[in-house]
Amino acid sequence: MGNCPPLSVLRKVTGPVSNGTKLTISHAPPGNPNNCQSLNLPYNAVVNGHLTANHPFDRLGPCSGCSGAVDASIYSPTSLTDGDAWRKATLGQKLALSDMGVPDLQDGFVHRMSRVTSAHILDGLSMTYLAGEKFMATDRYRTGTDAGDSAVLFAGYSSSNTRFGLEAPRQDERNVTAPTAFGGPHRAGFTVAFGDGSVRTIPYEINPAVHKSLSARADGAVVTIP
Repeated sequence: MGNCPPLSVLRKVTGPVSNGTKLTISHAPPGNPNNCQSLNLPYNAVVNGHLTANHPFDRLGPCSGCSGAVDASIYSPTSLTDGDAWRKATLGQKLALSDMGVPDLQDGFVHRMSRVTSAHILDGLSMTYLAGEKFMATDRYRTGTDAGDSAVLFAGYSSSNTRFGLEAPRQDERNVTAPTAFGGPHRAGFTVAFGDGSVRTIPYEINPAVHKSLSARADGAVVTIP
């Protein structure tokens, strides 16, 4: 679970990155954050320009990166050698290869190539989602055709196994596609296991800011679990 990384984290990137390297960002104007625009800009313009400091809603990756299927937006190795090279690459090298393929910048508990330990959960184990139920279309329970339920458990980082706190949770319903949303078949809410092992039912009506904060391991926000 996690969110698309904010541009501010790029200041922490180490390793060789050419200033000519182009990065795709989702630019959301402060006055109208819902009016997202995908921009392809040089790395140095993103990191050193005014976008990083003055546009808090801008994120790394295209506008569709966190609202569509994960499978279509990540870097996929084509061989064992390719996969090994990707695993050993520096953050800078990964940025140069794939806008959405920077595992160390994702802010959830569990994510692609996760190396998170309890020491990284700065918001507290009892205040951070570890795993939760996912939304599915009720008419696709048995077909394997739901965009969020088309791969097996062992497929790893895919839309079938990953959910984000940026999208509001919702109760399962017929003929709806929402491969990044938490959810479930229950009326009261969806079930979540927290980092400390506790299990809670979270109402679908949870405040979006609280839901987003609980899905992140170190955002520093002070929230109350409903």
